[in-house]
Amino acid sequence: MTMRNFQYRSLDRLEVIYNGHGEQWVLGHLAESTAHARYLFEYTHKALDNGIEFSPLQLPLSTNTYANFEHFQDWLPGFIADSLPDGWGRLLMDRFLRRNHVDPGRISVLERLALLGDNTMGALTYQPALPLPDDQEDKYSILNLTGLAKQIRKEVTGQDSEALRELFLLGGSPHGARPKAQVEYNPSTGQMKTTAFSGSEPWLVKFPAAEENPWVCALEEAYACTARMAGINFPISRYFRLKGGLAAFGVQRFDRENGMRIPVLSMAGALHADFRLPCMDYIDILRATGSITRSVVEREIQARRMVFNVLMHNRDDHVKNFSFILNESNEWVVSPAYDLTFADGPGGQHQTSVTGHGMDITRTMLLKVADNAGIAPARMNRIIDEVADVATNFTHTIRNVTDDIPDDELHQVTNCINRNLSCLKR
Repeated sequence: MTMRNFQYRSLDRLEVIYNGHGEQWVLGHLAESTAHARYLFEYTHKALDNGIEFSPLQLPLSTNTYANFEHFQDWLPGFIADSLPDGWGRLLMDRFLRRNHVDPGRISVLERLALLGDNTMGALTYQPALPLPDDQEDKYSILNLTGLAKQIRKEVTGQDSEALRELFLLGGSPHGARPKAQVEYNPSTGQMKTTAFSGSEPWLVKFPAAEENPWVCALEEAYACTARMAGINFPISRYFRLKGGLAAFGVQRFDRENGMRIPVLSMAGALHADFRLPCMDYIDILRATGSITRSVVEREIQARRMVFNVLMHNRDDHVKNFSFILNESNEWVVSPAYDLTFADGPGGQHQTSVTGHGMDITRTMLLKVADNAGIAPARMNRIIDEVADVATNFTHTIRNVTDDIPDDELHQVTNCINRNLSCLKR
């Protein structure tokens, strides 16, 4: 297939394939609309028969044809828009297309999904899959994590990486602005490759953005350790100090288990909410969690993460940083935590507010959110105190993880945490 044929090939229909927990069947059909609705979606009879609610709040199972989706989801259903990359992944896709003489502006959303095909996060894949426009085998092979970090650094700093094709295959689907790659890793031996091997596990590895220092990876590992100590389900993770002043943060993927795909639904996808805007309150987050999971335990899990984000100064708590996974009983539960680190939100405030407040969050405010979710004050006070005890000892925790964070930066982090802790007295 020539690049000219690829550039002008148009898809007006796409099959959405479910590949969760070892099953595989056509979930639905996406089609281009001749009206102003842009795209239409219908569930298949197989999906209706299986009874799994992939979008319980916005697109409940029905024979209806759904339309009129939000522009910030590229006019797609939210649970399907979750498959599209943003930030780094979108950048890689667009650069790869341009370097192969394909204008990204000429590629429709359906064609972007088809380019991903089965190279997606979660359990949804797309057919027909489009081959990459270069129609070539890899000319460059990334052999180890340091090599991967070097090639990513080239792209981050505006240089042309000779491994762009492989970078796109490894990092073209995850969300988030920071560079990422899907790899295979053996925590026992430390061996890492870009393809599966005996004893390997699927991991996601993150690298510093252009304006960031390598120590941000060490800080994220310290936050992961702190989260686990605070009773939060956070996957196995590791900080990698690499040669040449490079670094990475790796975490075990929760959308893969025993060789199977696990369905994932982001809060943004569940609510059809724009993650780019501070449009939600934790009252909304806990209310949606209750509606989707129908479990007070899951609401408490979400409440604990709220407290962690508040006390640990993780203010990049937008709605894509909360997700659900579908368990083997076809029930949605809160996913393991991810993207927990020190971060100032827009204007120094939380992306997700606490009873309308973006900073200086008090215990009274946290208790009000819990009360709205049906969590008893005594229980919520215990959750707050458990997380606060861990946050108070953050300096000790981080010293056990790494000494790569400069003292002045660590001082800034701990000062913010201490200010947040002091607000609990109110």
